[in-house]
Amino acid sequence: MEKKQINRSNDHDNFFVNSMSNLCVAKNFFKQHLPQQLLQALDLDTLILCKDKLVNSKLRSWVTDMLYRVKLRDSDQDAYIATLIEHQSKPRKHMPLRTLEYECEVMKGHLILYKKVPLVYTIVYYNGQARWHYPTDVKALIDAPKELIERYALKPFQLVELNQIPDEELRKHLWSGLMGIA
Repeated sequence: MEKKQINRSNDHDNFFVNSMSNLCVAKNFFKQHLPQQLLQALDLDTLILCKDKLVNSKLRSWVTDMLYRVKLRDSDQDAYIATLIEHQSKPRKHMPLRTLEYECEVMKGHLILYKKVPLVYTIVYYNGQARWHYPTDVKALIDAPKELIERYALKPFQLVELNQIPDEELRKHLWSGLMGIA
């Protein structure tokens, strides 16, 4: 007879979710783990657990998420704290990309509901046995020279305003200028 292996990771995830559903526990957790400057900017007395998740189900299937909305101090501006519980038993190299996608989904959901883009901060709560040895910054995943990554990755996009470029200037660039004139 085969022994079934108990997945203690799911037990831990369920315990975490149940615990973090209690706002007193969540506040205590954030006081322990958030960067001090961010903690000072947040009004934890306004912390609420988001029942209606702002993330698509495909993305949510990768991680157990606990999403909280909180006001910024002395402001009516919202911010979100996302706690993601990594289901995997091993560190995942591309987790920064997954968290970025998650944050963008939260921003899009808030934008649809409130017509504003909020600040989103993510904490990944990893409970695997192996030590996490991958980067936590999405820029570290980009395959390009470091100086190009620092200068151009995840920066404001470059805007080409065709209506501000005179036709004479566009005509100087035969092929690319043709796109602006057409």
